[in-house]
Amino acid sequence: MAAIDPLRASPVDLIASFGLMLDRSRETRYDHAWRVALLGYHLAKRLDSFEAPLVFLAGMVMDCGAIHFRRHIVEELADHPSTLSQKADTQLFFHPVTANEALRRLPGMRRVAELVLSHHECLNGSGYPAGLVGDQIELGAQILRVADQLDLVLRSDQPGNEKEAERALAPYEGEDFSAALVRTLREILSEHVPFGYLLRPEAISEEVEKICRELAGIRIFEDLDDWERVLAGLANIVDSHNLSYSQGHSTRSAELADRVATMLDLSEEDRRLVRWAGYLQNMGETALQREFKGKSGRLDETEREAIRRHPLVGEELLGRVEGFAPVARIVRCHHENWDGSGYPEGLAMTDIPLHSRIIRVADTFDAMISDRPYKRRRDWRHSLKELRRHAGSQFDPHVVEAAVTLLSAKT
Repeated sequence: MAAIDPLRASPVDLIASFGLMLDRSRETRYDHAWRVALLGYHLAKRLDSFEAPLVFLAGMVMDCGAIHFRRHIVEELADHPSTLSQKADTQLFFHPVTANEALRRLPGMRRVAELVLSHHECLNGSGYPAGLVGDQIELGAQILRVADQLDLVLRSDQPGNEKEAERALAPYEGEDFSAALVRTLREILSEHVPFGYLLRPEAISEEVEKICRELAGIRIFEDLDDWERVLAGLANIVDSHNLSYSQGHSTRSAELADRVATMLDLSEEDRRLVRWAGYLQNMGETALQREFKGKSGRLDETEREAIRRHPLVGEELLGRVEGFAPVARIVRCHHENWDGSGYPEGLAMTDIPLHSRIIRVADTFDAMISDRPYKRRRDWRHSLKELRRHAGSQFDPHVVEAAVTLLSAKT
């Protein structure tokens, strides 16, 4: 399998894919993060070009603190149209704080985290979480605020052109954000950004890809260690939403898969592929799970069939990241079974990438020893017996042998 090329891999692509994941569900693609990022980027370029890339990234991830909501954040905000009602709703009030806490731990993302923290602050001090006033709110955060509000207006009022959109924003001028920002937005909508793209998903995708190419050379992460820490951090955000597993599942699976890969004498490059795919294995599942959140007990067959698509969605999300094709392929195959009974393709034996076979074992073992909404954890010894029992059916026997040898040392 081809190696990851970290010199070609684009952090901006990765963050954009993460934003796309936040806005996916089984039936709907919201494009909220992408639209806010696009509008924010063009506004920031006009006003402060140095901040434009950071505003673009912040727009992509600003609502990661809402990943655990039962409904998408645009639906929650539609039910709480006033800032006052948003502040009265605990989960809405704290979602910028939650996002900031997650993002500031990631290498190269501290400045982005600061903008995200303040993206619901209002010029008149009525915003949240800190109630900042006027110039206390950084320009980048003000830009996110006006871009965010325009996207919500586009969804609720369906303005037919930029003039109607401008009128819809008028009540917020001088209260939520400055009239100067709205004037700049008007210029952008009329001169640089065709209004129609805001309403057409295919045009939004084209514009995002264009900006990602513009920003591809930006150095956010310094080295492979930074990439590793960012992927582990994104995995923790993903797992905070996942219905099927406990917090930290993806990271634990990745670390166990790495140790099994070491037992199998894989190269450092192959071990890195295993770890990175392990961190990102559930991106597709998170994108499909929102409507099942809060459901007690097992999913029904229709719901399970939807979830079985998650390796394909994960591959789609990661496949658009420059340099991540090998990781995307491993993620696609991480639910294939040795005997051909898995999904999505029904691959068997060595047609399944070895990296995926390793993750299959590590993922299953961690699931067995962890509490889940519909099943209590199993003890360590019983879980090892289950691995042995399914060697040759679900799992590659050679991988199971290595995993059991490794894990038996802890019993």
